[in-house]
Amino acid sequence: DFNNWGNKLSDSSDGFISLGSKGWKIVNFSSEETGQEDGRATNVIDGNENTIWHTIYSSGNGTQTKSPHYITIDFGKVLPIREVNLKTRNYGFTTTIYLSESLDDIDSKQIKSYSYANGAATISILLDNTVNARYLKMVFKDPKQTKFDYVDLKEIGVRSEERRVGKE
Repeated sequence: DFNNWGNKLSDSSDGFISLGSKGWKIVNFSSEETGQEDGRATNVIDGNENTIWHTIYSSGNGTQTKSPHYITIDFGKVLPIREVNLKTRNYGFTTTIYLSESLDDIDSKQIKSYSYANGAATISILLDNTVNARYLKMVFKDPKQTKFDYVDLKEIGVRSEERRVGKE
């Protein structure tokens, strides 16, 4: 059972700890849908699975952007990340996700690419090693939901193998 979203730190039986989203900010994104729905990029870190980030799809909100789509999170401090979790709308889109980390949002390094091709509600991306990062950028290359080229996500979470002292 997943409990990786929101601001409260949580332990799980698999040895990982959710790092929460308190103090996180969205610093960059390809687009957001605000014409037909509240699809703001900040929704993916609000701890509420009833809100989503959706890239532009309505003509009243500008031209639909084409992939690659991207979003960058500033954690506000360096975090030891071992796993990235994406909560989807379970609409069965396919995409390749490229994850990059940075300490300064200038120099970045790709840390993982992950191909996703099913309708699972949660995408869990285990990194090869723990990565210390302040910024995490996710690039979605060629997403497809039927004939559309867009991304929609409910929440983004990260987990670590390291236990933290003084957790909430």
